[in-house]
Formats: sequence, structure tokens, C-alpha cells
Amino acid sequence: NADVYLSGHYHFFSVTKTSSRHHRLHREGVAIQAGTVSVRDRGESPSFNVLSIENRRVSVEPKFWNPETAMFEPSIVTTFEYVNGAWIETVSPVQV
Repeated sequence: NADVYLSGHYHFFSVTKTSSRHHRLHREGVAIQAGTVSVRDRGESPSFNVLSIENRRVSVEPKFWNPETAMFEPSIVTTFEYVNGAWIETVSPVQV
């Protein structure tokens, strides 16, 4: 069994617990979907994820392209901590 699943096929940022999609699984994991750095219009700004993994904690910080500053900029950090057999999710704005 895996605890963290990384994917990039759909080209849209997403992060969620697997239990929100697959209720019959006997083990919960974290699914992290990467955005895309493609300039093709997909309805979402180009983006990529910065992952931080330490012990039983996984943090995901997507960085989205801002055409006004011509830079990839952070917006939120989603952190999952594995506690007593379950992933606890917290979402925080990025401090700039």
C-alpha cells in the first residue's frame, strides 16, 4: 500500500485524501495532482507543486504563474499529517 500518490495526467492542480474518492479502500492515502507548465489554455494558470515530506507530514505548495509579475507565485499550503491511522488535512494561506 502507498500513502502518497503523485500524478500529472490531467494538467490541473488538486490535492485530496483518497477516501474522498474511493470509500471502499481499507487504507487512506493522499493524492497529489500536478498542474502543468504548458502555455496552452487549460482553464487554469500554469503551475507546479513543491512538496515537503518529513516524518509523517506531507506539505503541498502549488505555485501558479502570474502574468502580471511574470513569476510563479505561491497561494496556499495544504498539509497532511498521519495521526492514529488517518491523514489530517490543514490548509493555510502562504505568508508573504
